This record gives sequence, C-alpha cells and structure tokens, in this order.
Amino acid sequence: MEKRGTNIGALLREHRTLVLIVLIALAIRLVFFAAVRPWADEILQRAILVLDATGYHRLAVGILESRSFDTFGAFRTPGYPVFVAGVYSLFGPRRGRCC
Repeated sequence: MEKRGTNIGALLREHRTLVLIVLIALAIRLVFFAAVRPWADEILQRAILVLDATGYHRLAVGILESRSFDTFGAFRTPGYPVFVAGVYSLFGPRRGRCC
C-alpha cells in the first residue's frame, strides 16, 4: 500500500485557476470593504442600521438596561433581541456589532 502525502505546492499548481479566482474574489471584497468603511459611525447610521436593525438594537439595549421585556410590543419575538443583548453584554452595546 502506497502512502500518499499532501504536497501543497503540487495541489496549488494543479488547481491554479481555482486559486486565482479565489484570490481575485478576496481582493475585490477587501477593496470594497475598505472603500465602504462599515466601521464608521456615519455609515452605520445611514446605510447599515436601517429598518429592522435599529429596532433590534433598541430592544437589546432595553433588555440590558431594564433586565426585562418591558420594551417589547406584540410585533417582535424576543429570541434575536436576547441574542443581541448577550453579544452587547460581552462586547459592549456598540451599534453594528451584530445587527
């Protein structure tokens, strides 16, 4: 029985086109990420935290502050806001962490 080892160099040469496509896709994503700057507060408020995300953020902060579901109406179930509140309790209630 022949023992076959994995040679990374040979694997990369064999799948050169696939590796090139993956690297180009990664480069495009990195350029787009750097251009959009999703970490900037003005981008968070204007483009990322809209509609549902803002509501989930408010509900999660309400759970953390009051330790209850008083801020909930009949429109939302508590599952995702509780998850967001848990993330906020670990890392701080900065907008855009998980909404």
